[in-house]
Amino acid sequence: VESAHRPGDERWIHDEADPGARETERVMLALRTDRGLPVESLRCSPDTVNAILREGLAAVTSGQLTLTDRGYLLLNEIVLRLLKNR
Repeated sequence: VESAHRPGDERWIHDEADPGARETERVMLALRTDRGLPVESLRCSPDTVNAILREGLAAVTSGQLTLTDRGYLLLNEIVLRLLKNR
């Protein structure tokens, strides 16, 4: 089986100097899992999290923010809201 990565293949270059992109990726990937995202790791306003909870898009269990089925469908919007004004 041939390796998917070839030296010099620019598709594999990742800009690790961009902390904003890393934070977006961290939040998005964590919310896609059943484990969710630690609430204390969020830098947004508690009002933002509370609004998402009130809208039935997420729940907090044992300090972890996890998406509901409806929230998962709106993952991109939720990530934008959580990262706005951080």
